[in-house]
Amino acid sequence: ISLQASGVETNTEITSLFGPSTLIGLIRTGGGRQNLLLRDSTVAALDTRSIDYSASATVENVRFTGAGILTDHGEGVLTVSVADSTFDNGGVFAICRPDRDGASVTDIRIARSVFHRDGVTISTNMYAGQFNGVFARLDIDSSLFLAAGVSAAVEHAFWEELIIAGTFDLSVTNTIFDTVPTGVTIDYRLAGPDFGMGGADLRASIVNNTFYGCGTGVRILTSPEVFRRDSVATLIQNNVIAGGATGVEVLGGSGHQFTVSGNDVHGNYIADYSGRLPDQTGMNGNISVDPRFLDPGAGDYGLSSDSPCIDTGQTGPAAPAADHDGIQRPLDGD
Repeated sequence: ISLQASGVETNTEITSLFGPSTLIGLIRTGGGRQNLLLRDSTVAALDTRSIDYSASATVENVRFTGAGILTDHGEGVLTVSVADSTFDNGGVFAICRPDRDGASVTDIRIARSVFHRDGVTISTNMYAGQFNGVFARLDIDSSLFLAAGVSAAVEHAFWEELIIAGTFDLSVTNTIFDTVPTGVTIDYRLAGPDFGMGGADLRASIVNNTFYGCGTGVRILTSPEVFRRDSVATLIQNNVIAGGATGVEVLGGSGHQFTVSGNDVHGNYIADYSGRLPDQTGMNGNISVDPRFLDPGAGDYGLSSDSPCIDTGQTGPAAPAADHDGIQRPLDGD
């Protein structure tokens, strides 16, 4: 199914479609805007890689049997909202790139969805000597990853023409990563100190998640350094990272701002903390104790009544108002 808009705004609704081999494509808009609502359906994939301006896709209660959701966006605004959906094979793959004709804005939000094989990958390229910035946001809440996690690659190479580099904002909350190789990976590839004029504002917030049996729970790479024109900050808060190989791993250059608070990182057989980040246990509310999940073998990562994690999390603006099961937080464990 190919949907096209040229110079106009087009609204399309697809409901109750059973097409496990069906690819839905949003194609070149020529200055128009394509808006799609896809719900209560089974399809192979949603492909927006041919969009050359602005589009939005709202996906509700959809099962993806094939490649999942694919985006590759330059000029204009692309908004993708996914809720209550299942990805059997593919996941979500997004590329955000600069454009000479206008700023590139990509906003992807995923809630209450299950990823059985592939996870979520986003690549943000703030380079190529363009005048206009790249502004990308990825927000994942209350979801479940069973074989692969979330991977973000942010490349910022300065050029003389580049005035505004842009922003990158990643938020992962209330999400369970069950025995995946790596839960959340962020790879910052930054330019050296002698290039260009533009600066980038890069933010990541990893809050209220559960990582169990993962090769690495959270991995952050920064190369080579964070220089004055860039601002790079990562918040790791209120997570349980347990029973895997490595809990939190930080590699690369200096200058990266870290806040690590209210986490339980425990029982990871290589190391709970690795690389440039020293052991945070006993600092800023971080602990290292058995979280006492109800039944991790059955995928139940609720806390037992005697769990030492109860009433140990941090409050603040980054903490979501409800947990994975929709229960309002904070909640007094007593």
